[in-house]
Amino acid sequence: MFDLKAPQPMKNLSVSKIEKALLCGKNFELSYIHKIPQPQSCKPFAGTVVQEIIENALRQFTKTDIYPDWMVMDDQYEPVWEEKTMEVEAKDNFIGWQDDPKDPLETLKPDYRKLIRLAREQVLPTIRPWTINGEPVVEWRIDLELRSRIGNFPLIGYADLLDASGVLMDWKSTGAEVSARAKRTWLQFAAYSLWAWPLIGEEEVRCEKIFLARGNGTPFVERVPFKMGPKHRAYFVRVAAQFWEMISRGIF
Repeated sequence: MFDLKAPQPMKNLSVSKIEKALLCGKNFELSYIHKIPQPQSCKPFAGTVVQEIIENALRQFTKTDIYPDWMVMDDQYEPVWEEKTMEVEAKDNFIGWQDDPKDPLETLKPDYRKLIRLAREQVLPTIRPWTINGEPVVEWRIDLELRSRIGNFPLIGYADLLDASGVLMDWKSTGAEVSARAKRTWLQFAAYSLWAWPLIGEEEVRCEKIFLARGNGTPFVERVPFKMGPKHRAYFVRVAAQFWEMISRGIF
């Protein structure tokens, strides 16, 4: 049993916090207010490893104008897996791993490794990162200050990628197929377009989710485009402000 910690004032919001609250207010409360630790799921962890290797390739491209060969990227898989494992297990709230008996680690781990070659051969050749002061906009920290009726509040996020063509991109690793819900959700793009549109110079920001799917034995890529305009940003700001007011009053 875990003792509920006394609620602490929340210092900032993120899109992931808002999305979790929209799905289940009680889950949000336990996770972010009372900070009840949960086991680390292996599936999202494996996706994090793949994304780290892709980000390394994007940063190398910015320096050399050449992407590393897929085998060079593949060689990073085990070292990055070990590095990320140590990072997770060193956290104070780590209580163990959550394995899916129907999708054991000995199957999941090599399946996700295949996504590295898939990304290198089918996606990366189509991408050239936007740069700011010589740095690629890869896993780029975004700090926004939004308004609510009870005062301003900070929103912090990390954009996966801004392409040189002005397209906001988000990497997603998934299973046998891409869910309909994943294809249609756009709240994160609405939030990050608040930061991106003045930089790009276009009120309507083009966005794209890049799904790297394990498939049924054969991995595949699915790319889903979005467009975020003023109405999408206004919606996000309104939802974020209402959510900030809600949690400030202890309503979940």
